[in-house]
Amino acid sequence: MPDRPLRWIHKHRWLSGACTVVLVVVLGVAATPYLSAFGTTDGWQGYGNGMMPASKLCRIAGGHKLRCDAAAAYGALAKGYEAHFGKELCITDSYRPYRAQVDLIRRKPGLGAFPGTSNHGWGVAVDLCDGINDFGTPEHLWMQANAEAYGWVNPEWAREGGSRQEPWHWEFVLGAGR
Repeated sequence: MPDRPLRWIHKHRWLSGACTVVLVVVLGVAATPYLSAFGTTDGWQGYGNGMMPASKLCRIAGGHKLRCDAAAAYGALAKGYEAHFGKELCITDSYRPYRAQVDLIRRKPGLGAFPGTSNHGWGVAVDLCDGINDFGTPEHLWMQANAEAYGWVNPEWAREGGSRQEPWHWEFVLGAGR
């Protein structure tokens, strides 16, 4: 009988390989923000992606939060947008904590960035709506023409014809605009 467990392991060795792969992926996803916070990169002021404390974030419309410099630029952009269209700038997403990044990938595979790499996790990205989320609308065209003056860009990869077209995704770029 002592060789019985060994025969089972030998017969089912593929299972241990599969478990090893799952474990490596899970640990990799779980460790990413800590790696960026503790020495493999500088992060932002020593904080990992999606691990920013509330004291480093500022509120914007609808209870959303951004890094404070991005929030100030967003506020100016929102005022310019409202002055032009007579309606508030519509926002669906902003700062995304690490756990929310993991949840997004679980719920919508392929939509978000790999957890721990999202600019939402640095508090410098927003997802916008109400026309901005569609290429060619007056709202999106206005954003293309004016957002950079406020420090916001629709990254090249997210533009029409880009590698991952996301008209709704806008990022704060320190030094752009004013």
